[in-house]
Amino acid sequence: MAIDLFTYGTLISPKVWLQVVGRAYPTLPARVRGFRRVRVRGESYPALLPGGPEEEVEGVVHLGLSPQDLARIDRYEGELYRRVAVTCHLQDGSSREAHAYLFRREFLHLTEEGPWDPEEFLKEW
Repeated sequence: MAIDLFTYGTLISPKVWLQVVGRAYPTLPARVRGFRRVRVRGESYPALLPGGPEEEVEGVVHLGLSPQDLARIDRYEGELYRRVAVTCHLQDGSSREAHAYLFRREFLHLTEEGPWDPEEFLKEW
C-alpha cells in the first residue's frame, strides 16, 4: 500500500532524498499545524515536536511511497524518531493524511530551543 510522507528537515533536499531513497516521487508543498521544528544539538537535522495550536511547520509531502522506500527512510531516520500520522494542509486549502517522523520523547534532552532553518541547511547542502 502506498503512503504519503511529510518531510520537514534534511529530506526536503532533493539531493538528500535521492541519496536515501534512490528515486523521486511527486511532491506538494504543505504544512502541519500543532507542531514545531527545533534544532538537535550539534547536528544538521531538526526535530519535529508537538507544539501549540498556533504553531505550524512547513515542508513537503511526497506522494505514494512504496513500502520498500518507506523502509529505507525508516532506517535513515533511525531510533530518534517514530513515524506518526499527521494532517497536512496544502496550498489549495485542502488537506490530506500523511506520515511524518516525530522526535521521540526519551531523546528530548538532545534538542535545543530555537527554530531550525531549512534555507540555511539547503545552502550548506
